[in-house]
Order: sequence, then structure tokens, then C-alpha cells
Amino acid sequence: MILANKADKIAITKVDETVNKLQKEINPICDAIMLPFSSQKKIYTETIWKEIEKKLKH
Repeated sequence: MILANKADKIAITKVDETVNKLQKEINPICDAIMLPFSSQKKIYTETIWKEIEKKLKH
């Protein structure tokens, strides 16, 4: 799992596009999930916790 921090610095409408672009550059074989994250504004934390819980159940 890769967290793309500073998601609050990107327009909300551009977050998915930016994360997809980062995924292609950093992890082109897509063997790890990349999720947006903002530690400052605490946005996207619910999605991250859901993914962590999913991985722990396997």
C-alpha cells in the first residue's frame, strides 16, 4: 500500500487523476494499491482504514 500524502494540496477534482499518474510512474506494474491521503485535513482516512482492514483479514 502506498499513500500519496498532501492530497489536500490538490483540487478535489484532480486527486484521482493525480494518484493514477503517480501509480503509473512509481509503481507501473500495479502490484500495490496507491491511495490519496492528507494528514493535515484527515481526508481519505476512512478509505485507507478499510483497505488496511481488508489486508489484515487475508
